[in-house]
Order: sequence, then structure tokens, then C-alpha cells
Amino acid sequence: MRLFKYLVPCLVIVLLLSWSGISTTEAAGRWPKKSGWMCWEYTNSEGTQTLKFRVSNIGGGQYLLSGKSGSGDSIGHGSAVIKGDSVQMIITYSGKDNESMWIGTGFAVLDKATLNGTWEAIDTDRDYSGGKITTQYIPGTFISVSCPR
Repeated sequence: MRLFKYLVPCLVIVLLLSWSGISTTEAAGRWPKKSGWMCWEYTNSEGTQTLKFRVSNIGGGQYLLSGKSGSGDSIGHGSAVIKGDSVQMIITYSGKDNESMWIGTGFAVLDKATLNGTWEAIDTDRDYSGGKITTQYIPGTFISVSCPR
């Protein structure tokens, strides 16, 4: 009985400490303190898609990003820093489908309060049918949204 008396408070403390180290962020407009999922509606001249990234705090206001587009045709990774009232992100992405493959690197500047902002990327595509390679500049916007489950 004495063991049980001390075991329960110890278990509660361990659970509270473990939960404090895990910060999953599902709501729009919140940057994770430890790590969490972040999602954006990304819009450019070709349309809109959802981007979902796991954001991990590595210290010093720096974060690692890893994720994909909602359709799953592109994967990406990068880093982010909090700089004043903004979050600045660099993301390298690539993907392929039956018609082409692509790779690109972009830079986003987001408002720290809303996590909405602008995106600029240089994208290189290779068309499988003709072998043509094209490089283009792609501006766009990021709007923070809740992550789908």
C-alpha cells in the first residue's frame, strides 16, 4: 500500500513532464514551441493546394521542416527562423507524375502573428514526352489553416 501511495503521484508527474515536451499545433496561426504539424493553403497561378509540414524546434529560434503537398505528388524539406515579426522559411521540394518530374527551392516570409505570407520559388521541370527542361519563377501566397486529420 505504501508503494501505491507514492507511485500514483510519481506517475502523474512523469505524464505531465512528458506532455509538456510535446506540442502538437493543429490550429491556424500558432507556431509550435517544440514540434508540431503546420498546414497552409498554398496558392499560385496554377491553383491552390494544402501543404502539411512537421515543424521541429532545434533551438535558437531555428526550426526544421519536413512534409508534402496534400495530393502527395510533391515532398519537401527545409528550415525556418523567427526574425522579428516574421517567420522566414526556405523549402526545397520535388516530385513526379506520369508526365514530368520537378524540383524547386522557394522562400516564404510569413507574418509571425497570422502565419500568412508570400512565397517565391525557382522551379525546374522535365517533361517526359519531349525531354524539354524548363525553369520558371513561381510567386504565391501561404495562408495558415488547420491541419486535416
